[in-house]
Amino acid sequence: MTRKEGFAAFAEAPDPPRPQDLTMDELKLLDEQALERHNRARRDYLANLRPIKTNQAEALGLFQPGWGQAGLG
Repeated sequence: MTRKEGFAAFAEAPDPPRPQDLTMDELKLLDEQALERHNRARRDYLANLRPIKTNQAEALGLFQPGWGQAGLG
């Protein structure tokens, strides 16, 4: 992602799957392995959030035509 092409590939990649939202009561019912899988899925999802269009990114020319239609701008 150190070049514009790398950022474009990242920005155009499909959205990562969002983990299921669980209440505290539902989390307490999970066994240790299920809780670890759920927390890992949450960490992976949050670590791969989509780019957010900002004035600075736009000024640098990071956003391409059509990204708005993909929900990126």
